[in-house]
Amino acid sequence: DPHGTHKVCLDAIFESVKRLKPNDFMNDCWVWLYRGAWQEWGIDEIEMAVPMSPDQVLEKRQGIFKHQSQKDGVVFQGSDAREF
Repeated sequence: DPHGTHKVCLDAIFESVKRLKPNDFMNDCWVWLYRGAWQEWGIDEIEMAVPMSPDQVLEKRQGIFKHQSQKDGVVFQGSDAREF
């Protein structure tokens, strides 16, 4: 996502990983990236997915909504016609 705040967060994650890399436990660590509704992954590009129960999805939505930046309505809900 090209948003400036996201870039700052990604830079912080990469710097943390760089500092932790000498530790043995980092040999089996992964950084999973995601895309938002404006730039979703194509089905053929997904390497790993984490299934979520309906309760987990609801909890995730509530957590996202609690963040001040998410208080406005969603302009674009995705390209899946079944959702409309």
